Amino acid sequence: MNISFGERLRSQREKKGVSLADISRQTKIKASLLEALERDELTYWPHGLFGRAYVRSYAQAIGLDPERLIPEFLELHPDPPDEFLNAETSQPPGISSAIRSAVGAIPGLLRRTERSDVASAAPIEHREAPAAPQLTALATLCTRLQRAETSRDVAPLLATVAHLLDASGLVIWLWDSTTGALKPWLSHGYSPQVLAQLPFVRREDDNAIAAAFRTCEMCLVDKGSRETGAVVVPLIGGSRCVGALALELGGGGERRTSIRDTAVIIAMLLVRFGEVMPLAEAATA
Repeated sequence: MNISFGERLRSQREKKGVSLADISRQTKIKASLLEALERDELTYWPHGLFGRAYVRSYAQAIGLDPERLIPEFLELHPDPPDEFLNAETSQPPGISSAIRSAVGAIPGLLRRTERSDVASAAPIEHREAPAAPQLTALATLCTRLQRAETSRDVAPLLATVAHLLDASGLVIWLWDSTTGALKPWLSHGYSPQVLAQLPFVRREDDNAIAAAFRTCEMCLVDKGSRETGAVVVPLIGGSRCVGALALELGGGGERRTSIRDTAVIIAMLLVRFGEVMPLAEAATA
């Protein structure tokens, strides 16, 4: 008699003598989700990059090869179409190209503001048309980020970052050499319960956060048929990568050039908070 996907997972876990509580503590995945997985009940199992990351973490905890398990899992719990895209499909490859694009976007925003000012000038008051995102707000944010010294200084600014980028949520992931993984450092828009379920992201994981970190290029998670998409920007300073800025966006925001460019500018200011890791190590470790 054929046994189900979940039954095989449970059998392997019991063979290894690992409890669900142990896996939950190790991976930060709720025990109730793990129990549901072993019952083949995937209604509440996340789709996309986090769903696959959870499966990878579980597979590693019970001694299975995630590369063989993921395809079978996706047959039972498929991702929406076009879930994962590298940003190079919509812009020149390489973070240096993204930075040039971001810097090049500033004069364009200025010109659009100036043209709008001339067209709508009133005789009594000067009216400045809003840029997207607004240059004044972006300049102020950049100044405050540059002055920040600790997480206590950065955390209050994340609401402004999310507002400028029309992001429903964001997470700053930083590399931790002691665990060999990216860990959530600061976030906005997510409850502590949601954050507690996020597993550490290793450079070889099959998700946009890991891909942006190991390739040092912006990655997109296309909205497709889901409510939100995402943009993940690597945190790079000079020749070193220290983490990633992940943004959850609605309304197809991941396809807006102004959003991606602004995310790069903000990511550049967050680099100094991360633990330094050579790019060569990130690419080959």
